[in-house]
Amino acid sequence: MAAEVGRSDTVFVATGVTFPDALAGSAWAGSLDAPLLLVKRGQVPPATRTQLDRLSPERIVVLGGTATISNSVVTQLDSYGRVERIGGAKRWETAAAVAAQFPDAEPVVVASGQNWPDALVGSARAGRLGSPVILVRTDRIPDASRFELIRLGPLSVEVYGGKSAVSPGVVDDLESLYD
Repeated sequence: MAAEVGRSDTVFVATGVTFPDALAGSAWAGSLDAPLLLVKRGQVPPATRTQLDRLSPERIVVLGGTATISNSVVTQLDSYGRVERIGGAKRWETAAAVAAQFPDAEPVVVASGQNWPDALVGSARAGRLGSPVILVRTDRIPDASRFELIRLGPLSVEVYGGKSAVSPGVVDDLESLYD
C-alpha cells in the first residue's frame, strides 16, 4: 500500500506482529496522508527498507514501546530519517500518547484494544476525520485512555463495537465524562 503513496515527509512504523499500536497510529497517519510501514520487533524487513528508500522521509514515527519495537530497529531506521518514538508500557498508553498528538478532535473514536476488527474500521474513519482512536478494555476505560478523553473534551464520541467488545458500563462511563 505504501507503494501507492508519493513522497512523504513523515512515515509511521509499527510492528506487524500485534495490532493495537498500528491501529492507533493509522488514524494519525491517515490524517496526514502518510504511509504506515510494518517491522518486526528486532528487524526492518526488506520490503519496508525498499519503501523507506523510495519515500525518503524526513521524519519516522515509531509507534510502540521497546517491548514491541526494539531500540536496534530504531537505530536501523535512523539512517532513513529523524526518528521519534511514541509509545508506552501498554497498548492503552501508546494509543493515548498518539491521541496526545491531536490538539483537539471532533469526534473521538473509541474501540476495544483487546480485539482488532472494530478498531480497524474505526481507525479508517478516524483518519478521514482527523480524529484519534482511543482504546478501551471491554469492561473499563484504562487510566491513560480516560486522561486523553478528558483532555480532548470532544462534543461527541463514536464507539465502535458491540456489547461484547465495549460493554454498556464502558459506554455509560464514557457518557459520564462529558455530563
